[in-house]
Amino acid sequence: SVEPSKIKSIISNLESVPKLKPEILQVCKFMAGHFFLRLSDCIKVALPSCVRLATQKEQNFYLISLCSDLETAINVVGKKAKNQLACVAYLSEQGDTNFSKLVELFGRTSINALIQKGLVNKTAIRNMNVFCFSVCI
Repeated sequence: SVEPSKIKSIISNLESVPKLKPEILQVCKFMAGHFFLRLSDCIKVALPSCVRLATQKEQNFYLISLCSDLETAINVVGKKAKNQLACVAYLSEQGDTNFSKLVELFGRTSINALIQKGLVNKTAIRNMNVFCFSVCI
């Protein structure tokens, strides 16, 4: 019998983890035998880079937030900077947004100009992604 305090909860269901296809595993086994390599090294080569590079990868992403009210921001930006105006309006409606998403929508130059003008804040958020992968043998 085990003490209830020593029992840990399940982190995730391995059924939802992507599996290495049997035909890829066959190629890995062939490579290991033909080139005198360890099977584990051949499997690492076959894995996606996000899994292969690290089991845990720390990433930063940036959150952009509007510093001032919409009217003030519009007055500071001016009427000619259409992407900046659109970005300010978007942030006013949507709230804090991922930097990458804003770059896709409005362009890096527009976002950086808003940061330089002090109209938006760029905040780094630390994110720990854990990748796991199972192999069907």
